[in-house]
Amino acid sequence: MRKYLHVIGTGTSVLRNFERYQDYGNIIEKYGLRGWGELSPNDFKQKVIESFIMRGNEVHEKLLEFIRRDPKYASAELNSFLRYVDEHRHSKDYVEVVIYCTDTNNNRLAAQVIYEWLRENGYYVVSEPIKVKDFGVGIEKFDSGLINLLERVLRIIVNKSKQGYKIYINATAGYKPETTFIVIAAMLTLKTAPTIYYIHEAFRETIELPTLPLKIDESWVEIAKMFIEPKPMHDAREILKKFGYNLDDLIYSGTLLIDTDKGIVQTREWLKKIIELNEA
Repeated sequence: MRKYLHVIGTGTSVLRNFERYQDYGNIIEKYGLRGWGELSPNDFKQKVIESFIMRGNEVHEKLLEFIRRDPKYASAELNSFLRYVDEHRHSKDYVEVVIYCTDTNNNRLAAQVIYEWLRENGYYVVSEPIKVKDFGVGIEKFDSGLINLLERVLRIIVNKSKQGYKIYINATAGYKPETTFIVIAAMLTLKTAPTIYYIHEAFRETIELPTLPLKIDESWVEIAKMFIEPKPMHDAREILKKFGYNLDDLIYSGTLLIDTDKGIVQTREWLKKIIELNEA
């Protein structure tokens, strides 16, 4: 029987739901965790939460207890995942899971307790939650976070697909722009398009999004390869003109990374990574 890989990007719904649950109000007050599901990356509470990520402390154990009571209520990620595998009869024996999270402590804690619940309940999780460096920590590291997302998560997706796994991406939780990015990247690198599913906010049911395998135009791949090493803007303009492209249009679209201070043109790092994984 074919194996399934479910890729789950985590948010912090389990922390928000825990805070709303009356039984655990004393924990929230005791450790000063009010609003811990919506913290900015540099909030001082992030440092406090860091000490709760690994097991052996009251907060972590209470979070696990909370999930055990009703995993679908506790976690948006588990709600969509459990509903989907049940509806589509994905046996635990054939399911593997990848969990990834942002480079913030509240998200790492949420991912860790979800990981532990899945393992307790017989699901094979490929690794500890993947903390994607620079992911979700600020606009200045946005590109770096996307590149690391491709390197850490998309690489696993591609390798598992080559081994014959059917790929499923759970798009319910996490940051929506980054989730969209990993979906498009997977569609560009896999020969068989992944299945994307989520819990629809209005219908409260799991919905599959239609997908198709995408392909980068070969001529554009060749052009992108020409700019893996930076070129002066004047040279770049002449090269692109030969292929019928206008440098100013590409600058406007954001397809190429432009360093106006140094006057160079270079292919964006995420595009380099997609081309690399496509050709692996």
